[in-house]
Amino acid sequence: MPATRADRGPGPRPRLTIAILIAVTSVLAGFATWRSDVADRARSDALNAADVQTRQRQGVIEEIDADLNDSRITLVRVRVDDRRARALGAEARSGRLTGDTGRRARALTAGYTAMASVIRERIDPDVLAGGATPRAFKRARDLHIETALARADLDPTPEIKQAADHNRRADDLRELGVAALVAALVLTCAEVSRTGWYRLFLAVGILGVLVTTALMISVGFGA
Repeated sequence: MPATRADRGPGPRPRLTIAILIAVTSVLAGFATWRSDVADRARSDALNAADVQTRQRQGVIEEIDADLNDSRITLVRVRVDDRRARALGAEARSGRLTGDTGRRARALTAGYTAMASVIRERIDPDVLAGGATPRAFKRARDLHIETALARADLDPTPEIKQAADHNRRADDLRELGVAALVAALVLTCAEVSRTGWYRLFLAVGILGVLVTTALMISVGFGA
């Protein structure tokens, strides 16, 4: 009994179509590899930017802490000098000191007053206003950090999020590349089939190519 067309598998034209579709899957797989490499490089760049910003942010915070600690120590010195000046001034005005002792007390009073006035200029205004208490120090520190972050982009969170997005895109593209290879395998089965089953393989392969193409364009060039 002679074999029918369905028993012989795909004819010349379907074979040509299948060959073209297999070539398309190769292009899709190459495209997926290219775009996944691009996403990997973008991820690396985003992580590097986040690392730089993290180090810059830490440097700014350390500088703020150093300045505020210096201000707090200086404020303590100012208060000590003020107390010494007041005590010596009161002693000099009391009339109990005479001669060289009184002149020396008045000179020391002027010296401590001048020293306190000079070093007071080194104190951060927020520390000077709030005092040397831990609460005042924290309030001044938070204000300085907030101001520094507002003046410069030192927050690595957006870059870290971008890196995660690029990493997810690269993974999706690699999966789509595998899907393209699977579609190529199904189309190869259709090409070598010698039965009517080739139509099913061909339909599945065409569907795979269409879906993979649409997803690959969306993922590969998506925002």
